[in-house]
Amino acid sequence: MSIFPKRTRRGQTVTIHWNFNTAHLFDHPVYPLVRIGVIDPLGHTTILMEDYVLALPSVCDEENRDPGQPLHLNKNLPLMVTADYLSGKQSKERLVDILQNIQSGRHYYWHYQVPTDAPLGKYTLLSEVISEGQIRLSKTAADDHFFVEELELFEEDGVPMAYNPSPEPLPVKVINYVPGARLRPDNIQAFELAAGEKRRLDFNSPYSYMMYNEEREMLPLRQGKHSRTFKNTTWLRLDKPGKIYLFHRSDELAYELTPAQQRIWLAADGVRLAGELSALDPDAYYELLAKNIIGEQLN
Repeated sequence: MSIFPKRTRRGQTVTIHWNFNTAHLFDHPVYPLVRIGVIDPLGHTTILMEDYVLALPSVCDEENRDPGQPLHLNKNLPLMVTADYLSGKQSKERLVDILQNIQSGRHYYWHYQVPTDAPLGKYTLLSEVISEGQIRLSKTAADDHFFVEELELFEEDGVPMAYNPSPEPLPVKVINYVPGARLRPDNIQAFELAAGEKRRLDFNSPYSYMMYNEEREMLPLRQGKHSRTFKNTTWLRLDKPGKIYLFHRSDELAYELTPAQQRIWLAADGVRLAGELSALDPDAYYELLAKNIIGEQLN
């Protein structure tokens, strides 16, 4: 089985892939009961599928088929499924067997909606194929799980802290970003917060961020809420010596930026604070804002 993503948050959706491998059937069909589900950290099970599935014998003597004769419909298997198999813990022999039989199998997909009040921690997939009293489990059982996680940032006696409320370790990354400079290895700290761990944060830039949830979540470490300025990406840019012209994509609006507006527009990268850029030239800043050439977002 494969799960995407392996780390998620409350209220998000997880996609689950299951391959019903019929390559081992040669002489007779099977009609097993298939049970697929998700078991949360408290032991509660959500059943995604519980039904009988018919499998006919696989095609024998494939090498004797007519040239160009197709025997299988294209499964359009997502690349991420193969990548997930390659990164798993199963043995090389089992991995080769899985990959060789991908086209002959049937691929099923489910979407599991993580409840907004879901418990944090490790979620395990249930995969049972029941036939003649025997239960076949997933060949990738060691990797059939995902994590629901959260990260809390706060201050304790004026010291910035990070807290992992989950009963599982939480991989995180701190980026000390300097606007206008390239990121270097010494600007990055990647580590794990242990289950229930509260840790003091060390960062040396007012533009530092903490990332988690496979880097989809990016939290600014600057104290308090601040508006950050960004460019409106619907404007096309044309550069001339000493000049910047902007043309709107959907109408005939066009502007030539003044030198002060150029400085502000070029610096509006989504990182710098609105107060910082508006201080360069308040009139130029608020004119750009009024014309929807730049925008602000509170975070």
